[in-house]
Amino acid sequence: MKIALSNIQQNDALSQETPAFVADLSIDGTPRGKVRNEGRGGCCFWTDRSAEREIDAYAATLPPVEFDGFKVPESAETLVFSMLP
Repeated sequence: MKIALSNIQQNDALSQETPAFVADLSIDGTPRGKVRNEGRGGCCFWTDRSAEREIDAYAATLPPVEFDGFKVPESAETLVFSMLP
């Protein structure tokens, strides 16, 4: 699965715990709406929730990632955050 973000608009001034951003999402070259995060430590918002579920299912096949000294399962959110500049 090829997941891509484009037209990323990030606002570091709004980020409190997580990156504050909005971006266009595509999967395997097909546009799938937008994904955004308000930067307050909460979950991402997806305009196409089925895209989030597809990415989550794909992420479940990947090894865990290290975050703050802990191993956590890969997820749609960890994959999206890893693509931000």
